[in-house]
Amino acid sequence: IRDYYASRGLGDVYKRQSPKSTIEKFEDSYNSADMDGMIECFDPSVQALYSGANSILSDFIGMDIGDLSAMLPFLAEIDDSGDYSYLPKIDISVLDVDKTSDTTATVLCEFTTSDGVTEEDTIEMVKIDGEWYISGEEFYSEF
Repeated sequence: IRDYYASRGLGDVYKRQSPKSTIEKFEDSYNSADMDGMIECFDPSVQALYSGANSILSDFIGMDIGDLSAMLPFLAEIDDSGDYSYLPKIDISVLDVDKTSDTTATVLCEFTTSDGVTEEDTIEMVKIDGEWYISGEEFYSEF
């Protein structure tokens, strides 16, 4: 969908103008195995980290993160056909958005995997230059 609109000069259909629209973009990117689209949903510090890691990998080993991820068993099955129906999917429902300030929000989501497992969790978000992103704190807390 995004490529369709972009190819017609209509811009990014997934503007991050609300926490919910960012979550929707992340879900769509995840379900279509679009790593760049997923990274775009995180705040600029995470995007810079990804870009830097990509650059370093490319300089040192001659391949970027996309090439490297293609070597992983799960992602190696992805081909250029655009058919990702066999990959695990996730449905993310936004249950509540608590704007804790003009530039931060805690979003309560329900995650349902393609095998029917459902769980609720929160996502911390931050608004930068008028657009909502998944907070880098959310990303870094996983490590």
